[in-house]
Formats: sequence, C-alpha cells, structure tokens
Amino acid sequence: AGLESRVGPVVFWIAVLFAGTVGLSQSFAADRERGALEGILLAPLDAGIFYLAKVAATWTYVMIMEAILVLVYCPLFNLSELARLPPLFAALGVFTLGYMAAGVLLAAMTTSLRRGGEVVLRILLFPLLLPVIYLTLRSQAATFGVDVAAGALGPCLSLPAYAVMVLAFDVIYLLAGFLIFPKVVEE
Repeated sequence: AGLESRVGPVVFWIAVLFAGTVGLSQSFAADRERGALEGILLAPLDAGIFYLAKVAATWTYVMIMEAILVLVYCPLFNLSELARLPPLFAALGVFTLGYMAAGVLLAAMTTSLRRGGEVVLRILLFPLLLPVIYLTLRSQAATFGVDVAAGALGPCLSLPAYAVMVLAFDVIYLLAGFLIFPKVVEE
C-alpha cells in the first residue's frame, strides 16, 4: 500500500473533525448574539425538541461540508473505487450524528463564553468523542479498503458492527442532550 493509502484516511478524518467543529461553532453563535435563545425558552415547546432540531440542522450542514470534502479527497488520495463511497457515507452519517449530538450540547454551554468558547468546546468535545473516534479508526478497512488501524488499535471492524456500536453511542449522546439541554439554555 502506498503512502497516500496509509495517510489519506487519517487526513480525511482530521478534516471531518475540523469541518464538524466549524459547524458546531456557528450553530449557536447567531442565536446567542440575536437573543433567539430567549425566544425559544418562551415558546410553548420543550427545549429538548429544539435540541433535536438543532442536531438535525447541524448534522445536515456538516454532512454537506463532508460531501464536498469527499469530492476533494477522492482525486487527492486516489479513491477511485465508486463502491467505496456508500460505506464511507454510511460511516460519515453515523459518526457525524454522534459528533453533532454531543457537540450541540457542548456548543450551547460554551457559546456564552465571549473569549475562548471555541477552544473550550474542543477541549470538552474531543475527549467525549474518543470512543466514537476510536471505533471510526477501526473501521478503515470497511470505508477506505485499507487496514491502517490494525496493530495499534486491534482488528478492523466491519461496517455493520461499526454502525451498531457507534449508533449506540449516538443514542446515548442524543438522550443525554435531550434531557440536559433545557437546563443548559436556561442558564
């Protein structure tokens, strides 16, 4: 395997983390600046529903950024097999759902910080996402056709096994966010 097949997946997932963080940073900035959160608190709607809507909107935004990233990535790292794209997008979808579920809650907590809120968001978010990132790296053979994770991380996961494990974390993050979010936006 060439250098691009070993380095490419790592570069790709780092870019995905960066794209997600940009999406999360923007998800509450405008709401806080314009006072929209106060209006949401006054609405006759559970704040948990607003959390789920915010996760869905941010997930959509980040998935669009990731689709553009895949278009750029394919020629740069010689990913010419079109059969690899559906598993890659499946992995992106379940990974991004967990990323946004945890990230939206933490973004709501950190946007009130005028300076350094984005740094605090990253400091809190990445350790929380370590299980999902670990599982994603173990799925490299299913998504990229390259076993870059073997050795250091153990055997690679099949896509169905990966999806089930990451979806379990996604559900945990979504339930926690749904329950905690109303308290976060009140403060």
